[in-house]
Amino acid sequence: MSAWSDFYPDLLVHLPACPLPTADFALRRAAQEFLSRTRLWREWLDAVRVVNNVREYDLEVPTGATVVRIEQCTVNGQPMPVLSHNGLQSNYQEAAAPVAGIVSRDRETFHLTRPLPAGSLVATEVSLMPSHSSKGIPNDLFAQHAEDIVAGAKHRLFLIPAFLNGDLSMSAKAVFEAAIASKTVVAWRGATGSVPRVRARFC
Repeated sequence: MSAWSDFYPDLLVHLPACPLPTADFALRRAAQEFLSRTRLWREWLDAVRVVNNVREYDLEVPTGATVVRIEQCTVNGQPMPVLSHNGLQSNYQEAAAPVAGIVSRDRETFHLTRPLPAGSLVATEVSLMPSHSSKGIPNDLFAQHAEDIVAGAKHRLFLIPAFLNGDLSMSAKAVFEAAIASKTVVAWRGATGSVPRVRARFC
């Protein structure tokens, strides 16, 4: 895990008078925005074993992280749809839905829309971002995206009255937005040269 203090050399050279708690706050907020928009931080969570007559389960995320989105799900290794609660009837938690899948309203738990056999293993891949109490981000994300997150933090800090500099804030914002745009493509393509292809659908 890379702590917020690991960002200081790149950040505080531009804002040497910035209090460290303020720097940490700006870095955390920048990391949250960057990772929530790009969805670059993805983890397969430990599989949950289904218990008879139980349809709601916790999403056991790493310490210091919070779920942005459930990206995909498998049951005993086979894909299962991740559904939106907006497309289900209001009492889906009591009644079985027409489509088998999982749904989450709070990004802390998920609900099986139909009962599964006891002992089934439900695994979820989620995209994550730092929680409000997080102390940093994983080392691999720091190594690849530290400069991008620093740009987002600089944008925020240069809007604080004590460090107000509109030109530098907007310049950092432009760098941050460009990084988000390019890294979103990286998240979609993965770390290979192949391009994911979407199957065409005709109405």
